[in-house]
Amino acid sequence: MYDRGAQSIVSAGYTLGRSDERPLRSGYELGGDIVYYFAGRLGIGLGGSLARVNKMNKQLFNYAAGPFDYAMTVVPQIDILSFRLGLFYALPINRLLTICFNAGPAYYSVDYKFSEHIQRADYAYALTQRAKTKNWGAQGGIGLEIRMNVRMAFILEVQGRYAKISGFDGEEELYEFLGGPFSTSEKKGILYYVEEEGYPRLEVFPEAPATGFNVREAVFDFTGVSFRAGLNFKF
Repeated sequence: MYDRGAQSIVSAGYTLGRSDERPLRSGYELGGDIVYYFAGRLGIGLGGSLARVNKMNKQLFNYAAGPFDYAMTVVPQIDILSFRLGLFYALPINRLLTICFNAGPAYYSVDYKFSEHIQRADYAYALTQRAKTKNWGAQGGIGLEIRMNVRMAFILEVQGRYAKISGFDGEEELYEFLGGPFSTSEKKGILYYVEEEGYPRLEVFPEAPATGFNVREAVFDFTGVSFRAGLNFKF
């Protein structure tokens, strides 16, 4: 969608300048688990986490190498709230080190937001999308626990997950101004992935698009790996 906006600027006769494009591939995650060991090394746990990915992308452009720069700003954001039930197994290596394994189902709530703004002397464009969905997935991981004292340990963990989440329900607002009257539009419905004119995009449709369109429901693929560090308190 960033490339599609840049191409529309070039088509209007402008020259692209500095580009600050940041792929939506990483973010931060905060969370925790409460684990009860009922059979020595074997335990069951409940946990949750909040992950956020937010990237600001900016493309500068001007007309005929003029002294004034205009800007296109694109900001996608995804918030993922997860709740999980896990089976845990602790394997002591020595007095200080323990390897911990965990696996189980997870329930994900995903909140998607997107904004695109283009501003130049005689034109303004603003697109905003908001959509939400919920679905199940699975996750598991392996960690190294380093004992600090009787009640506390430091843990390093690699957590993997499988979650492909669709069914985003939301709304889309579009604002355009071209030298005079401005136009606005608003749509509510399902978020779709559309391939058209070489630049895929996300768009909200009130009803399923007609057959013949290269379009399908948008899918957020949260499958991947997280690297985490934290503290383990024992009671």
